[in-house]
Amino acid sequence: MKKIVIVTLILILSIGLVGCHRLSKEDSDPSDKADTQEEHSTEDNKSSNDQDISLEPDPKIPDHVFEKTSVRHVQISEKTIKKDIKKYINIDKKINDTMNTYKMKLYSNQKLSNTEANKLKKLVQLENENDTNFAQYIQNNQMPNNDYATYADKISRYISTANRIEQKSLEISLKSDDDTSIFNDIEQVNKDQDIVNDQEKQDIANFLEDKNIKTETFNEDSNHIDTD
Repeated sequence: MKKIVIVTLILILSIGLVGCHRLSKEDSDPSDKADTQEEHSTEDNKSSNDQDISLEPDPKIPDHVFEKTSVRHVQISEKTIKKDIKKYINIDKKINDTMNTYKMKLYSNQKLSNTEANKLKKLVQLENENDTNFAQYIQNNQMPNNDYATYADKISRYISTANRIEQKSLEISLKSDDDTSIFNDIEQVNKDQDIVNDQEKQDIANFLEDKNIKTETFNEDSNHIDTD
């Protein structure tokens, strides 16, 4: 019981600080089939924890992440970094959209099958690779100007920290009731609030709008964008 209360507190933090950074107009479009996972999970969570949350037959794992790790010591053009920022953000959203149903099942105290657990593990790995690769790319190359250098770093830190909060929530949901390390996890989430907050989200959204970088996450009027 104690763990359920603690996980609930973590979820409130995660939803308030993290969930908003993945919202866009497409999330309210009833014609968007990609939203059926989230809508289905929401309906199921209205019922008791002992009711199963149904997964889609086979949620597809994204087949790529942001790469370009071999690009080093290069002057990146504005056109290129715009495309790279958009690709990084949109891939992050695709990974998280796929993870959502697995996460909701865990949060409702249901067990994942071995196949589901392996898929979730793979998705977490892809998420971390996507974050690490983009961070290395912007650190190892010269941005077009200070504006892009500042905000590429802000975007990288915001999204990677948001993902870390969500991963920490998953870890807590799997720990035993008497595991005191849960409180250390909560302390880490509280520290991460300094990076993942509404003010930072709005600052990034304003930058993307100013540079006309339309993504599936930060732009309210965004539609599906092919990142290939």
